[in-house]
This record gives sequence, C-alpha cells and structure tokens, in this order.
Amino acid sequence: MGREVPTAALHRAAQAIALHDVPYNHFTAQQKCAYQAAAPHLVDVLKAADCLDRYRLPLQRWWPDLTRLRVPVPDWLPEAAFALFVRSEQAALDGATHHHALTTARQSLARGQ
Repeated sequence: MGREVPTAALHRAAQAIALHDVPYNHFTAQQKCAYQAAAPHLVDVLKAADCLDRYRLPLQRWWPDLTRLRVPVPDWLPEAAFALFVRSEQAALDGATHHHALTTARQSLARGQ
C-alpha cells in the first residue's frame, strides 16, 4: 500500500496471526507472553474475524456461539448471514468485484430470492 511498516508492528502482527486460532485456554506459557506482547486486541480482533469467517465452513461446531454475544440475535439472522455469504462468494467467483458481489447478494436477499 506504499507505506513503510515498522518492524515492531510487523512482529506484533505475526504473533497475533500465529495465536488467532489457538483457544485462549490452550495457550502455553510462551503463547501467553506473546499474546500480551502482540497487543491483545490484535489477537482478539483476529479471533473474532475468524469466528465470523467460519460461517462459510461446513462443520456447525465451527460456527459462532451466539450465546457469547451481548446482544440478542433474531432467529432469522444466522440463516440470512449464511445466504449473504454464499451469494456474494458465488458472485465473486463469477467475476464480480467485491462491491458488486456484496450489492448483488444484498439485493437478492431483499427481494426474497
């Protein structure tokens, strides 16, 4: 992107990436230190993003645990989120830009297709 990234920031990002798919309660002593050094919010954001990404994966045990959210989730929302993902991914595979893929998927859901 044309910007110089400080070495320390790259190191923290690498640590966060390495820890993002390790459950907190499985961290080794070394990983706990890396978690603190990486700036915990980086790991937490990656874990949350990974959690949301799992909507596209086939095993239900990988899907987000909605009981961990602080806001109520309507019953229809997980199904709509999955449909939005599937439709936008298909549009992207068909050659649409990211924006067009999302717009097309959103509009198809709004029309009830």
